[in-house]
Amino acid sequence: MASGTVIVGASLAGIRTAQDLRREGYDGPITLVGEEPERPYDRPPLSKGFLSGAVAPQELSLCSDDEIGSAAVELVLGARAVGVDVDRRIVGLADGETIGYDNLVIATGAACIRPPWYREIAGVHELRTLADARALRSTLTAVNSLVVVGGGFVGTEVAATARSMGIDVTMVLREAAPLAPALGDAVAQAVSDLHRGRGVAVHHSSDVAALLGDQAVEGVRLADGTVVAAEAVLVAVGVRPSVQWLAGTPFYDPRGVGVTGSGRAGERVWAAGDVVRSSKGHWAAAIADAKSVAADIAGRSGRSPSIEMPDYFWSDQYSHKVQVLGRVGENATLTPIVGSLESMSFVGVYGTDSAITGALLIDQPRHLGRMRQLVSVGASVATCRAKVA
Repeated sequence: MASGTVIVGASLAGIRTAQDLRREGYDGPITLVGEEPERPYDRPPLSKGFLSGAVAPQELSLCSDDEIGSAAVELVLGARAVGVDVDRRIVGLADGETIGYDNLVIATGAACIRPPWYREIAGVHELRTLADARALRSTLTAVNSLVVVGGGFVGTEVAATARSMGIDVTMVLREAAPLAPALGDAVAQAVSDLHRGRGVAVHHSSDVAALLGDQAVEGVRLADGTVVAAEAVLVAVGVRPSVQWLAGTPFYDPRGVGVTGSGRAGERVWAAGDVVRSSKGHWAAAIADAKSVAADIAGRSGRSPSIEMPDYFWSDQYSHKVQVLGRVGENATLTPIVGSLESMSFVGVYGTDSAITGALLIDQPRHLGRMRQLVSVGASVATCRAKVA
């Protein structure tokens, strides 16, 4: 069954790899295998517009029937990969079926981390898939209180969405402030102040000891003994690469699949997206991975080097859009260029005075294009101030 290029994972990286293969002139069969029954969809809106009801399910789709047809991609959905026979070039599925391949692309993404205290009882949620989002959205229409465990992007976005729906929200995070590891202390404090100003209770530098309740969750008990009552709990403490199905192959590593710069993991095997060990976990990074993998499979990876654009991701916090470019270290210094963090209208840069490595924009989309160019060339802070005012 099947041959040509088999892409396991109907993720953003998976569907973009299929589409980019055709753009690169690849004319062999392409099969896209997805564990979920849905065709490929966009994940960032799950914690924002979809959760609030502002975005309909059909608006999440990453490809139409016409696009799938014109690209001649065979979709195999609702099929979970459980193993790979590298010597025979066969992917095994949970239902016992197998799919042969000439080229294999691993794009199975990542799954939510479940801490030791996690329990599968009513009212306890995680958020990674459309099914997760549907379940959480249903719960939020019926409860008055929510505890969000985790201060990353998913956690803070869900907290903002739920609070905007009139739900009492408490955030529990191990860090001193939400988003601190991702954006630095100054931005984290501004985000914390934003949430507190909207009525969110924030327990920082805290660990969860247990989820309370028998058949349904009733709240959480923190390590210091504090009990936070809630009718629902979202556990958003991070993700891990979905690599279990690769056990016994040279590509298995709990940290993710190791690849070269072109996405090659081994002979006739590539990987793209969140499943990659060095993945940055961002939407734009998955697209860049897909382009590299498709070009390599099509034998066109070295034809014309392009200017490398900086990483990019964004987050919606209430009505504010936070956009991030380039590299941001955990202890990175943020230098203001326009506005202030207190006003939540801001452009700032990370790096040194002589060479920036990244940029942060809050409600300043008109500067995004210029800042992308400045980050890509490692401009000085003085140049940034001269060009962005």
